[in-house]
Amino acid sequence: MNHRLEQLEFKSHSPVQGQIRKHVRRLVESGDLTPGERLPSTHVLARTWSTDLRTVHLALVPLVREGLLMRVPRVGTFVRRREQQLTRVGIYMIGDRMSYLGGSMSNALLKELQKELARQGIHPDVWIDSRPQAMLGTPWPELEQAVRERRIQGLILAEVSQPTLDWVKRLAIPFSMFGAEKESVSVHIDSTSMAEAYVQCVHEIGCRSVGIITGLWAPPVNPTDKPYGWEFYRAFFHKADRFGIEVRTPWIQHSRGDDIPFMPTLAFERHGYESFHRLWDESEHPEAVVVTDNVMAQGAVMAILERQVRVPRDLKLVALKLSNVEAFLPIPVGHVVIDVAETARAIIRQVQRQFQGEICECMRLAPHLVRSTGMESGFVRNNRD
Repeated sequence: MNHRLEQLEFKSHSPVQGQIRKHVRRLVESGDLTPGERLPSTHVLARTWSTDLRTVHLALVPLVREGLLMRVPRVGTFVRRREQQLTRVGIYMIGDRMSYLGGSMSNALLKELQKELARQGIHPDVWIDSRPQAMLGTPWPELEQAVRERRIQGLILAEVSQPTLDWVKRLAIPFSMFGAEKESVSVHIDSTSMAEAYVQCVHEIGCRSVGIITGLWAPPVNPTDKPYGWEFYRAFFHKADRFGIEVRTPWIQHSRGDDIPFMPTLAFERHGYESFHRLWDESEHPEAVVVTDNVMAQGAVMAILERQVRVPRDLKLVALKLSNVEAFLPIPVGHVVIDVAETARAIIRQVQRQFQGEICECMRLAPHLVRSTGMESGFVRNNRD
């Protein structure tokens, strides 16, 4: 055994698993463990460090994914001979999402990822998982084989579901994704900044009350609860309170189920349509409505036209926009914009950092508020004067 491996003294205040990982990473990066060198078996390492097999295994898994170590089944774990350049990256998509409208974040992101990877001289290899929904929680054999054969050096998830993420984490490959705020390798739009941008837009157009159409779950009743989207609601309500903008519970049209963040595009459009009808059925209406998804906004606009609501006279509308997606919204709309190209660059950078052996932290991006471009108080006219 490399005597440097044995020289690990555990500190009582820090998790053993993390200390082992840092120790081995430091030895690889310093050259004390040389490329091609075989590590002792997990059993031997567990005895050496007086710990259990599972702790050693879990400590080394991220180093395999980062490309510092390489596991050969029934042979052993080796220090990987580092490739000098990242040239082949896979992009994972779920097949049944591709047959719906093209305005979703995952499809917009796919276009920008392909463009940016090609610009950097990296070959984008798109993997469309067309297996039945029930199988998405099991490893995809073809993709596993591509990883083992090093036909791809990194993997990007253009969309995330927890069952898929669980098995992707076990692949020995650097990977990143959009969303999944709790994952250190992810990139996501900062929900606090997003909420504040919406309220800022509502304030700038002079509205004193606002409703929300969103795919988030219901706002938490108990301050200690933290359901999906609680940070957004907290920031939205706090900013609205600062500006003296009223937000009533009946004006908040949220998801009716747990799965809306992963539903196909048509379901988002329907949610926007039905939510606006419910909101407008109320006896009193807000001066402005915020729609937190660009596809939901298309559904909401259909309902607005159907109800013959005059925008911006009867209602001001503020919606999310993706920077590389053109949407036909034949009414004045204020926009909070997600820069999809910036998001794609950040996701690619997360993969590159892991490929280079760096430790990643979750990256939060801020949206951009579109201000006045010829209309009153920050509104943007999309398709007609």
